[in-house]
Amino acid sequence: MDVILRIGAAGRLIDFGIATTRTERSAVMAQRFRVYQCHGYYRPGLKADRDECDRSAVYFLARVDDGDGRGVIIGSARLIVGA
Repeated sequence: MDVILRIGAAGRLIDFGIATTRTERSAVMAQRFRVYQCHGYYRPGLKADRDECDRSAVYFLARVDDGDGRGVIIGSARLIVGA
């Protein structure tokens, strides 16, 4: 992750930045899928959410340190760059 901002809150550090690896981007897309699925935005049985914007979008994420160096994503956003 390319960290843009780091803040301290409740005794922990939260990094805000841009996903730069395939693993980070996949984690953001998986989080989006879980949230949308939880809110009933998908038809039952759907296993993946992919669209034509996924490859070129910029993924922002917020990650809190969990003590093992990887961190836990606590929020994310996908910016679809216009043509």
